[in-house]
Amino acid sequence: MALTIPGDIAFMFHPVEQLPPLVRGTETSQILQPGDIAQVTAPDDGQVCVFQQEQAGAEWVETKLTHGSYAAVQAGHRALTLRVVNQPFSMGDASLEIARRVH
Repeated sequence: MALTIPGDIAFMFHPVEQLPPLVRGTETSQILQPGDIAQVTAPDDGQVCVFQQEQAGAEWVETKLTHGSYAAVQAGHRALTLRVVNQPFSMGDASLEIARRVH
């Protein structure tokens, strides 16, 4: 499922950035600035763990996605650290797309 920004608010975002696929056993970290939206999609046969942290030292919030499911995350009033881990037992690539807010 591709990240799509509705036309009536598209002017508020830069074009959606498709990051390189996350092969199994790899991870990536991204900083989302306030208003940025990220979408993570799990491989059809696998699992991805998504971790969010609002500020250094704060508790990480974990979400597990399996079998092609996806989740979108939007940074609120402060920057958000997003860490995505494609598990070693996954049999496919995970995807990460980011729509960065125009500031």
